[in-house]
Amino acid sequence: MKKFIKLNILLLILLLSSLAYSSQKQFNITFVSPGYDDHDFWGIAHNFARAAAKDLGINFKVIYPKEGNRFTYLPALESALTDAIKPDYIIAHFYKTIVVDILELSKKYNTPIFMVNSAISKEEKNDKYLRDKYPNFLGHMFPNEVQAGYLLAQYLIQKQKMNHPNKTINVVGITGHRETSVTHERNEGLRKAAHEENAVVKQIAFTDWSADMAFRLSQRLIFRNDDLHVFWAASDSMSINIKKAILES
Repeated sequence: MKKFIKLNILLLILLLSSLAYSSQKQFNITFVSPGYDDHDFWGIAHNFARAAAKDLGINFKVIYPKEGNRFTYLPALESALTDAIKPDYIIAHFYKTIVVDILELSKKYNTPIFMVNSAISKEEKNDKYLRDKYPNFLGHMFPNEVQAGYLLAQYLIQKQKMNHPNKTINVVGITGHRETSVTHERNEGLRKAAHEENAVVKQIAFTDWSADMAFRLSQRLIFRNDDLHVFWAASDSMSINIKKAILES
């Protein structure tokens, strides 16, 4: 996943830099990120983007919304679009239910926008004319989150079936924010694998994507359930702390 987002950002910056060279202009890109520099995932993405932009002679800036949720994301995006040094391009992240609001802002301030790392919700995807309505919507790159959640769950369940051949495998999931499509699609992959493998998903617990919260939730789930076989996590950093909770239980 980390390699995928870094590749996405590199390809995007290379594309935009080619436009800059053709116009003989050094220009500005602002990334309105859903996370801070100390975030396990987004911090790596920010640093990679900064390094790529520096090599390519692009003025690159990261804007951080307060608390990293859909309620604070739109004000942060508008702040970026109205900055004294107006960005030539915006890189942004979709949140569930505010896709149109994000695109409306890019249209209002006539700034091209490219979306990374989060899919459009199924409801909003039904609008087939989204690109026609918002000509500043340059494009959209994101991984197959359902497949990512599915493959991990399938592997974990099959491993435990080998250890417990005559038992129904009980699974709990530690997942991300309720407001992101990433969370819901990875959960969908978990449920799909559990159904195919005749496993039982006892509970899926939502987090703010932090490893600390994953640790605390894991402790509670272990305390409440005495017959768990699989802990599935929506991110690698959370899985490390889930393991810590299991070892300490």
